[in-house]
Amino acid sequence: MSRGNVSFSLFFLLFFWVHAQTSLSQLYLELEEKRIQITEGDLSGYYQLAAWCREKKLKQRERKIYAAILQRYPDEEKAHKKLGHLFKSGQWYSNEDAWRTATGKIRRLREWVPQEEKESSWTLWHEHWLTPEEMKQLEQGEALLAHEFEDHREFLTQHYRLWSTLKSKDTLELGKLIEQAIRIWRQEAIPVEETPDPETLHLRILKNHSAFLEMVEDDIETFPDYLKKAHGYFDGKECILSYFHDAYRTRQILLHEGRHQYDALISKTYFWLPKWYSEGSAEYYAHHLWQKQKLSMGQLNPEENYSLYFVRKWLSQNKIRKVEDFLLHPEQNEVDASWYHNVWALVYYLKKSSYNTGFKQWEEALQTGKMLEAESQYQQFLEKVAPNLKIFNQHYKQQLEIWSKLAPKHF
Repeated sequence: MSRGNVSFSLFFLLFFWVHAQTSLSQLYLELEEKRIQITEGDLSGYYQLAAWCREKKLKQRERKIYAAILQRYPDEEKAHKKLGHLFKSGQWYSNEDAWRTATGKIRRLREWVPQEEKESSWTLWHEHWLTPEEMKQLEQGEALLAHEFEDHREFLTQHYRLWSTLKSKDTLELGKLIEQAIRIWRQEAIPVEETPDPETLHLRILKNHSAFLEMVEDDIETFPDYLKKAHGYFDGKECILSYFHDAYRTRQILLHEGRHQYDALISKTYFWLPKWYSEGSAEYYAHHLWQKQKLSMGQLNPEENYSLYFVRKWLSQNKIRKVEDFLLHPEQNEVDASWYHNVWALVYYLKKSSYNTGFKQWEEALQTGKMLEAESQYQQFLEKVAPNLKIFNQHYKQQLEIWSKLAPKHF
């Protein structure tokens, strides 16, 4: 989760989570009480129940009610329309894609064509049939316009399928950025097995932060309440992010969430990585340089890096945490600003200092699943990285003092 400059404590995160779960449970009980009062065949009652769900932000339950209506009344027009179904040639379809497919069409860039027009040289990529020339463009790191609608457009890169409400120019630039990022991650990582039908990575870019908040607030079943404090989100499959006119901030959120997506769907390590390492690495890669459309990640960036600014502040307040605080408590659920800035600083130091060689060995053991337990991670850190943590912490703090002097006094 990208959290910008917002801070909130473990207590409040747990409070929000417990409160959200309690509130949902209460709403579900109320929903069930209303449902059992509806007599069989009372369509009006079910539509009223769906409207109540919409009012209470229970979007998934609302859709389930419409689906239940259609199970009993397959031709009920209002329920079909509420689900966004399409009526063509006397039949309902779940969406335009389903209708086109049912009529024997296949998806090309910016159009659907009859199945019989498909050429033997075409390749199916991200559910689009592409020519050899188009595949070559993707291999060269380009982003291709797939579809353009009134309110959004879709682009393809070699690894990604992007849905965006931004202008084509802005979306193309972000597409090129994240495509370069994943290629760098692949080069750095333990080799990832390639398959003829690769994982399609989905990315959705909303027009602004207000649109992100509206999405979160309108569906309390899908989106945790704490996302009201976030700027981006990886839901286990898709990355969703706010767009800011501050270009660096937008790219930073994209790289942060994109790294989580890579760890989950490509390297498939996300769900066993300790939280401090996962979030610290995401922040490490998020601080970048983007010059002449060439990406360089893991940069100090004093003028842009608010983490460095806060490290300077935490040093003066003695709030820089020791490495053992993270190694011995890897699943600590704090998500306040201090925690994020600390994990960025630790990962940056480990990758940029003389401890880097040992840390690479530790990372490889972690990413290959050889140390799943906190105790093992701690012992391996002592063996591979720093046998004396007291000396390590001294070196660490001394280097942070040097780096933090580069940060502006006011951010």
